[in-house]
Order: sequence, then C-alpha cells, then structure tokens
Amino acid sequence: PEAAATEAQMAAAAVQEPVLDTLPAAGVVTPGDETRQALITPNNLGLVRDVVSIAQQGVTWGFGAARKATDTGFGVATSCIAGSAALADRGAGAGGPGQPPSRLASMLHMVNGVVAF
Repeated sequence: PEAAATEAQMAAAAVQEPVLDTLPAAGVVTPGDETRQALITPNNLGLVRDVVSIAQQGVTWGFGAARKATDTGFGVATSCIAGSAALADRGAGAGGPGQPPSRLASMLHMVNGVVAF
C-alpha cells in the first residue's frame, strides 16, 4: 500500500506544470534565486527587448552583406571563367565566326553556365 501511495503521489506531481513566472516566497532561498531576482525586473526586460531588437537588425545587415559578397564573388568567378574560355579559343584558333569553340572553351562555357546560375 505504501508503494502504491508513493506511485500515486509521483503521478500527481508529474501532472502539475511548473509556474515559471513566479519567484519563491520571501525567506525561501534556493541556489540561483538571488541572481534570478536581480535579473527579473521590468527595466531589465526592456533592456533585453532592446538587445534582441538590435541583434535582429544586425543579423539582417549581416546576411545582406554576405549576399552582396557572394554575388560579387560569383560575378568575379564568372568573368574569370569566361575570359579563360575566350583565351582558350584564341590559343586553339577556334571559336571565331563560323567556327566551333575548342573543347576546353566548351567545357569552360558549361562550367560558367553553372557558376552564373
């Protein structure tokens, strides 16, 4: 019977949800309470809200800068690959009017198409 009562008490305790927005009663101190009480104030919550707002703007700016840098990098790579293809054609004497591009230039043009995509 004692084991059954203990199991019933444990089941009842498991069903109760903790209350997260309250602090312990005055005089009851557990480890970390002083820190929580010092941090949970209306002024600090406003400060946290401001920090999150600033961080969101920083993230937006950071991703915008990364996008620009990526676009610039792919633009440079595309120019280099297209220039190499043209140089390969000139070196092979191919790719002029009415002439097919050289094999190397054809491969470089395919790679350039993928990079430029």
